[in-house]
Amino acid sequence: MKIFSKLAVGIVCVLCFSFAGKAEAEHRYSHLEGKERLDSLLYFVDKNLFSDSPTAFHYINILEKEARQQDNVTMIAYALVRRASYHSLQYDTDSIFESTRVAEGYLREHKNYNDLFVIQLNLLNRLLYKGEYAQAIRRGRAMYEEAKEIGNYTYLAQACTGIGVVNKLMGFGEEALIQFKEALRYLQMGDKPANQSYMDLCRQIAGIYSSMHIVPDSALVYADLLRAKCESLPQATAKLYGDHYNFFAAHYAARAYLGKGEPEKALLYLTRIDSLYLAGRSTGDYKEARDRLKHDYYATIGDYTNALPYINAVIDFQKANNFFHADRYNDQAKTLFMLGRKDEALEIYVDLHERLWKERIDDYNTQVAQLRIFYELDKMELQMQKDKLQIKVTNNRLMFFITASLLLAVITLLVLFNMRRMRKKNIGLVQRIREQDRLKAENERLNEELEKNRLTIPSNEQAEQDDLMLKLKTMLRENPLYTDPSVNRKALADMLGTNENYLRTAIKEKLDLTVNEYINELRLDHAKKLLAYSPEEYTIEDIALASGFGTRSTFHRQFRKKYELSPDEYRKIIRKETV
Repeated sequence: MKIFSKLAVGIVCVLCFSFAGKAEAEHRYSHLEGKERLDSLLYFVDKNLFSDSPTAFHYINILEKEARQQDNVTMIAYALVRRASYHSLQYDTDSIFESTRVAEGYLREHKNYNDLFVIQLNLLNRLLYKGEYAQAIRRGRAMYEEAKEIGNYTYLAQACTGIGVVNKLMGFGEEALIQFKEALRYLQMGDKPANQSYMDLCRQIAGIYSSMHIVPDSALVYADLLRAKCESLPQATAKLYGDHYNFFAAHYAARAYLGKGEPEKALLYLTRIDSLYLAGRSTGDYKEARDRLKHDYYATIGDYTNALPYINAVIDFQKANNFFHADRYNDQAKTLFMLGRKDEALEIYVDLHERLWKERIDDYNTQVAQLRIFYELDKMELQMQKDKLQIKVTNNRLMFFITASLLLAVITLLVLFNMRRMRKKNIGLVQRIREQDRLKAENERLNEELEKNRLTIPSNEQAEQDDLMLKLKTMLRENPLYTDPSVNRKALADMLGTNENYLRTAIKEKLDLTVNEYINELRLDHAKKLLAYSPEEYTIEDIALASGFGTRSTFHRQFRKKYELSPDEYRKIIRKETV
């Protein structure tokens, strides 16, 4: 009862303070008029937006009402933008979309593009938080087109950055690199300096190259660009975030040299990192990044004794911040194993396996395979202790078996890692194919509605082409002639009662495709349906022939050229998703 009494008293006190705060604020702006009254209301909105959002929302409504009464365009825009920010903080998605839609309309009407792009970026970040990557990509592209239309390089850079972040989260590192580089180019073309945005992009690009491991020289280029930009900052700006970017410039440079197999050069940058670390960047992400890099350095040179304390510090940081990264635990177990502490390594792998299983994460099957191998090794060591009398006889064989097992473990890990990476890429490609199919169907539906609702009368030639295309689509819908490998332009023209050139022109005008390209599109669409829904006993060759392709190799080549993965890979993924 005492606990509930104290809680009730606390709630009453909070409400009293809230009402008292509102009363005091209303007393402060009630006697003001005109712009001073609006400025006062805006002050109370910004003061409470992050600390007391209900109070902030109360003043947002008053600010908008007062601004509309005074017909103050700037303050109306401020109120609409603050309302969108309020809903973003509440994670109420429907309200975010509605408030953003209202604000966008008003800001476009009054050509307030600065605030327009602010709320668009907020909405894009919200979509990223929900994992709605397709919508986020569309939003980013819409931002790009709008920025391109008004010719603002800063907004173009922001849009490209947003699209790049989406691609990065989806695992499309190469696409993200293209967007980040394009954003960097737009920033350099702009009139106003954007030092922090420039350095953020350099950091993103260097980070992606660093994580790819196959292009350390490119990571070095952007790490050097980041460092050079830091050195050129004005003194006041450098005090704000110079050390932050210098830290990561040195970090990516060190990681690049480790990737190149040049630890002695990496050590030079590690020394630089240590100086920044001791200068005040000794907590949080800086410490975690520095400790992880230290571990990687010592592991690269084979000094696992010195590597262990750093990876332990990384694990402690993750635990303290309720953060879980399986790769770090894997590094810790591997370090322990290399030090001969196999029981501890095995315990970590068992715990890691259980955690991944509980969270239904299947991205780390390599650790499961490694766990089995280490478990077998442990059983063998126990057997060795029981059979001490046979140690002299079996020692050489055992050492050979251990070496072979370790080599097999490494090979297995590499194979599983590559399989996981390819599968992740293929899943992304299948999702993109499905999204393209959906957009294609939607586009065809909209085109049909547009044709029905067209107000202008098309020319005779256009009408004839429209009729011909309608007859062609109707004929192919009722009778999929394209599944016959011998069907060609002449055959289709004869069936439609027209000539080849006229058919070719109509398809080119309406679909921007040649006749052969159009037939291939139909065959590939037909093949995708068979890959998804045909019985298991249907082979890829059966599906190729049933779709109109003369040979399996032709089908395989056309499918991979169009969709960037093989029919068999597509079939496995699409069937798993539709189960």
